[in-house]
Amino acid sequence: MAERIILSPTERRELKRMSRSRSSRAEEVRRANIVLSLAAGESLSAISRLERCSMNTVSLWRDRFETERLSGLWSRHRGREPQRGAAKLEARIIHWTLHRKPADGSTELELP
Repeated sequence: MAERIILSPTERRELKRMSRSRSSRAEEVRRANIVLSLAAGESLSAISRLERCSMNTVSLWRDRFETERLSGLWSRHRGREPQRGAAKLEARIIHWTLHRKPADGSTELELP
């Protein structure tokens, strides 16, 4: 048995809402289920089998929840550096758009 996570009533309510959501992303539902299972005292291996993920995944979300609570369950996209020349290209596109008059006037604002 793993060490149980103690949830406040508000956290439990939010996690249950997240776990039942049909409009949330599947990974968010899985994280909520992992934390609820940990709060129920399930073992890491049992949760990993139930959620069809690795024990490392269960440990990751347990640790994040313990340190950051609900806010720790959101994804963290590291992103990437902008491509070289992206700012110059963006400036050219904006300049071209602002200084070009369409032949048919299709993008001009028509007033009633």
